[in-house]
Amino acid sequence: MPNITVKIEGLDRFRRALAEYPKIAAEFLQRAINATLITIEGKAKTKAPVGVTGALRNRWNIVAKPLSGSLTSGVKYSTFVEKGTRPHWPPWKGAKGRGLQQWARSKGIPVFLVARSIAKKGTKAHPFLEPAVRDSVPAMERFLRDALHDTMEEIARRSR
Repeated sequence: MPNITVKIEGLDRFRRALAEYPKIAAEFLQRAINATLITIEGKAKTKAPVGVTGALRNRWNIVAKPLSGSLTSGVKYSTFVEKGTRPHWPPWKGAKGRGLQQWARSKGIPVFLVARSIAKKGTKAHPFLEPAVRDSVPAMERFLRDALHDTMEEIARRSR
């Protein structure tokens, strides 16, 4: 029986590059995560109601962590705008009621009447973050595909 020998040149370089896969992949995946968060933030800003101060559109925080990240609103009432509220008496006097006072003043409505309406009906939901996430899925998928492609390209480059 004939003896066949196969010699693969560059196998050691390929093995070393492949051993670095977790580090290389993590770098490109983190870029994809960051790009996704920035995309969601941009869409959320355009979908958020402006209000009196514009704070809901302008105060966002992105925190990047290893292979994860978070996007949070910098205003306490963002969830109430997104989801709406049940009937309740909102703060409408003093410092805690300043936002409601500003809004009522901008609409020319006495603040007590606005507070009473909220106490009777609650507030209507104005979703902006969930639609922003949903609309960002195609971009996120593209970022992840690119991260995988770039990872494989980098491994191939290091194997040469």
